[in-house]
Amino acid sequence: MAAAVSLLHVRPAVVALDLDGTTLDADHKLAPATAAALRRASKAVRLIFATGRPTWDVQPFVDALGEPVTCILFNGASCATLRPHTAPVTRFLAPLGGERAAEAYRAALECGGAVSLVLPTRSVGVATNARQRAQLAVLDRKAGSAQEVVADGTPYVADAIKVLALSDDPAATARDVRLPDGLDVVEAEVHVEFVAQGVDKASALRRVLGDEMLRTATVAIGDGHNDAAMLRAAHVGVATANATEAAKTAANAISAWTNEGLCVARELDALLALRPRSHLRRWRDAYAEERRKYAAAHPGAANKWLHALLSPIEWVAFLAVLRTWSRAAVWALQACVALGTAAARPPSTLWLAPPQLLMAADLHISPIYAAATWVAMIALQVGVGHGLLDKTAPSAAAEPVAPQSVLLNVCITWDF
Repeated sequence: MAAAVSLLHVRPAVVALDLDGTTLDADHKLAPATAAALRRASKAVRLIFATGRPTWDVQPFVDALGEPVTCILFNGASCATLRPHTAPVTRFLAPLGGERAAEAYRAALECGGAVSLVLPTRSVGVATNARQRAQLAVLDRKAGSAQEVVADGTPYVADAIKVLALSDDPAATARDVRLPDGLDVVEAEVHVEFVAQGVDKASALRRVLGDEMLRTATVAIGDGHNDAAMLRAAHVGVATANATEAAKTAANAISAWTNEGLCVARELDALLALRPRSHLRRWRDAYAEERRKYAAAHPGAANKWLHALLSPIEWVAFLAVLRTWSRAAVWALQACVALGTAAARPPSTLWLAPPQLLMAADLHISPIYAAATWVAMIALQVGVGHGLLDKTAPSAAAEPVAPQSVLLNVCITWDF
């Protein structure tokens, strides 16, 4: 049987994987063969787990994998980098907030079953009878973790990221539910989820990767209703053989294998057999990623212009510090960085190289004065640009202190 991803001619840059019903088996475990395939693939492509699960229910799989993984969590409401046996690094988190969370809680209670409030660090179940407690027990077995059960969830509502209404017939519940303004409902295996409108796996991937990377270099594999938007948005969306009709309709291709048939392992191995992306394409992808991060960290026009004006001075000052090196070494460094930059994004930034090459060779400035100037330029960009103008935290990618990153910073700022 041929893999669904065989319709590709070149290996993608990113593979986004749903967990339950896709990467995990019927017992919601990570099969050894799948874990081995994930480890092999992580050396060649960027892997992203895209799941409705919260952070604490995904961490055990990352621990078992032994590799750091970028994870879309809570059905797109959060993104975090999870590392084995280490606290997660959260990139963004979007709770329902205020009145919208209260509306979601009231709508979930009206469904008649148990309710689960998913908070940033734990889940709280709401049950008042034996049937509802049994529903929560089923959810706990599926997730592999137990939640606190209370009779009234009102004290916890304000912090909810999403609200789950457990149901014996999720399809009927999703169809008949009263949906408040500003909320979407997502059907799952044993429940429906109330999430903020516009929050899904596709929007989170777009936020993490950028629209171009998602549309042109990403393969997504999933099985459920909550995967449909992701499968539509990706360059190639693959539905597992056991997928819902909604997922199959949204996908470009349907795999020959189910999650029990090691669909992800087989599809990943087929991807690894494809021709790798060219060095130039990888350069361009890397530059696009840095540019996207830069845009997110510098939303205001004034801050962008401040960086555009100060970054060249920062770079020239840094070159003056390098006067302690031999002239040949400085020229070699400049040539390598200029050529790399030109390969990454020709030709809009190529004009920066000649004047800087000349200044690198013949600049006669005190290294102490140059170092002070370099520090001052960075301080102005961070303090004035981010602190006063945008009120944002500087991006590590956009405020480089490593020598090899300085020219890239100049190129990105002027590219705006």
